[in-house]
Amino acid sequence: MDYQEWSELWGKLRKDAGNVDGVKSAWKIPPPRECLKMGWEFPEGYRKRSTGRGEQEIEGWFLGVKGSRKLHSLVSSGHTESYSVTGVLHNVGLAIRRPKNRIADCLGILHTTKRPHPLAVEVKVSPSAGGLWFAAVENLQQVRMLRSNVANAQKDFERRGDADFKGAWGLVLVSEKYLSKCGGEMAQVEGLLACLNAKQTRARIMVAVADMRNDIIRHVGGYWPFERALESPPSCAPLFTCP
Repeated sequence: MDYQEWSELWGKLRKDAGNVDGVKSAWKIPPPRECLKMGWEFPEGYRKRSTGRGEQEIEGWFLGVKGSRKLHSLVSSGHTESYSVTGVLHNVGLAIRRPKNRIADCLGILHTTKRPHPLAVEVKVSPSAGGLWFAAVENLQQVRMLRSNVANAQKDFERRGDADFKGAWGLVLVSEKYLSKCGGEMAQVEGLLACLNAKQTRARIMVAVADMRNDIIRHVGGYWPFERALESPPSCAPLFTCP
């Protein structure tokens, strides 16, 4: 299957809510060579000039100012532990070709006790841009691409001063308003993510609310690390200053 066919398959599945078997089958198809992108030669932090509305507001909050990183706490009402998440890169193209490219809104790092995990982040604030199923499948495609390209992604992060990575995880980061309108899809999405979290796939996808008022990432569905949290967060000092 070439890249266009593979990408179009995922595009159809985003709109086919409830098709768990279809997504499972797509996940098992190895991403084409066009997904082996070498790296991302742009500065860290939020890179757009406008920050005020919609997805841009959450992206800016997650990433912090251009030339820096931002550290967050990932919390869950169902668990006592919390985890550190670092916002790193903005608008990350995951393929080497522009047609049918898949863009992760943000790329971050999830810090667990064992190893840090690269984190593909899909931001949603309006149901008109797709419901929760749409967002989850979109994020799954991003993670599938990133998992197939761990070696090159790791080189890019090592160049930025980061430690050894393991795998790749995903985060659907939404507004509270979006969740209230799309929450009826949560059962479908939870079923899909639970199925893909099996040993055969290990697709680690989380759904969380950007709680900007309390400055936390609030986990509401999908995978949870189930580990002892890090005792102290990593340093989040900028690695370089942008011109």
